[in-house]
Amino acid sequence: MKNLCCLILCLIMLVLTSCKLTIDSFTGPFCFLTNDEISVRIAGYSEGTECDITVYGLVLQIPVEWEVLEAIASGYGAYTLERNTEYESLYVPEENCKIWVGIGSESDCGNEDVQVIVKIRTGKSTGNFTLKAAAGALKSDVWRTQDPAGEFRFANIHDDRYLHQITLEEPVFSIPIPDTGQTTCYDNSTEIECPQSGTAFFGQDASYIINSPSYTKMDENGAILPDSAASWAMIKDNVTGLIWEKKTNDDSIHDKDNLYSGYDSYYGDGLISNLNSNQFGGYSDWRLPKITELLSIVNWEQTNPAANSIFFSNMEPSFYWSFTLDAGNAGYALGVNFENGDIETARMADSYYVLAVRGKQIQKSGHFVDNGDDTITDTSAGLMWQKGTESCILNGEDALSTCENSYLAGYDDWRLPAVKEFHSLVDYTSIDPSIDTDYFPETELAHYWSSTTRTSEPTNESTVYFSDGLDYSRSKANQYCIRCVRGGQNTISGHLEILFPTQASSVSLRNNRTLIK
Repeated sequence: MKNLCCLILCLIMLVLTSCKLTIDSFTGPFCFLTNDEISVRIAGYSEGTECDITVYGLVLQIPVEWEVLEAIASGYGAYTLERNTEYESLYVPEENCKIWVGIGSESDCGNEDVQVIVKIRTGKSTGNFTLKAAAGALKSDVWRTQDPAGEFRFANIHDDRYLHQITLEEPVFSIPIPDTGQTTCYDNSTEIECPQSGTAFFGQDASYIINSPSYTKMDENGAILPDSAASWAMIKDNVTGLIWEKKTNDDSIHDKDNLYSGYDSYYGDGLISNLNSNQFGGYSDWRLPKITELLSIVNWEQTNPAANSIFFSNMEPSFYWSFTLDAGNAGYALGVNFENGDIETARMADSYYVLAVRGKQIQKSGHFVDNGDDTITDTSAGLMWQKGTESCILNGEDALSTCENSYLAGYDDWRLPAVKEFHSLVDYTSIDPSIDTDYFPETELAHYWSSTTRTSEPTNESTVYFSDGLDYSRSKANQYCIRCVRGGQNTISGHLEILFPTQASSVSLRNNRTLIK
């Protein structure tokens, strides 16, 4: 009989090697860097021809260091599977693995689909993934399911006849949002000393440092270089884990002056195909960045270009393509203008710059949780948001103070979001509004204030316009809407607590005090 192999973990540092799940003849990569819990969906069936009591359950083989936190089954009804160590002794696990057996409630005879969702703590930085395998049934004190011949047999994890459909679902990654890099404070028009809590203009972007930007230089073989290195080929973002191509000034494929059409860039031609065919840096998974990924390296303290000039040298202060299409304009795609860091749209037939990236991608699906108290938690970013729109008649200064003084849902650490955080809410596949209205139904087709001042225009602040999801420069004297945010570490009993990522779990103020911890 074939074996149901362990779910084999990668050796995980900051970059994961190839990791595979093997169940009988099925093999597929699944290992990704995220939190230390996984959800496993196991679907099977029972073709009941006898009407004595059937108790549905699950036989699961997992690595010894894993812990089953919960198993919820659904068939005729939903119920929790209770662990049964007596039946675990019926199975001999493979090396470094253990058996977990869960037994559910009684069911009638007859055909029935069985599905079990198992929540497991791995204790390591492994990936969220979902698979399907066989669920079992307990009949006359034996785990069974009906075989094709109609006979009841032992529902054995070592027998491939009882392993039903196996699939993998796309994982949802959790990646912190890097700080904007803005360290200068402003009033309505000029630079000022950063204010203290409770005073005018406190709460602006430079009042907080959240996930401070951090980069590492790498050579053409992927080796780590010191910050003082005069030459490097790639840049690793230590916050997001993404690895970026380094632009050069040498007429090579990496030359800063090379231009590519939007269509070629989107379909992986030109720069991307060249890097992958030549395995630049030893990798063949280079790609065009999504708009939020490209936005993640923008530094709002700088302009021309609006990027860290020490690591991202040779960047042009111009438009760079992203992989994100413009939902409101066919034949157009979004990109970042590194003159000022704005998200803009451009015709794909035109040619602009491309900066290649590789690494895990954030999948914005199923990541919102409604806490039932007029707040929404974004588990992919570790942020808690105000569900509704606070007001649409506030100027820039009043927007700051309104969020700072909010006590929504019993929390006193609300603030106006920085522009990068606000863009994590945008649904770039939708317009009018460009947000998930199932969770944010009261979003106006209007500008929303961010806390980020325009470095080149201190009288203006960045807004996000939720009609098209782009950001704009608007006078601080104007009146727009606000939606407050907090770090996401929920400490009220009975509420969702985000354990990973630790977005704003420790937010440093400019006077070196700690606001959230």
